[in-house]
Amino acid sequence: MVLLTANSMHKPTHGDLFLDNYLVEVGLQKIDKMVKETDNEMLRSFQATCTELHQHTQQRCAEAAIMANTADPSSYSVGIQHGIEGNSHHEDF
Repeated sequence: MVLLTANSMHKPTHGDLFLDNYLVEVGLQKIDKMVKETDNEMLRSFQATCTELHQHTQQRCAEAAIMANTADPSSYSVGIQHGIEGNSHHEDF
């Protein structure tokens, strides 16, 4: 879980980001269950640290995706063009 998070921090736009994100979330759920079962303070601290790091990683990945889309003007114009073509009411304006 920690290595997947580190990999996503290092390469926030890598191809297996969604799989890594899913696996980390499954791991966090497992740790949450363990904390509830044991009420272990060290495990609770580890859980809090991992959760915070995962949230920070998700934010960084989202920012990297936005930057990647912004840096590629062709994807932006295609998106605009698709939006206009996909709007059946654009002739009404």
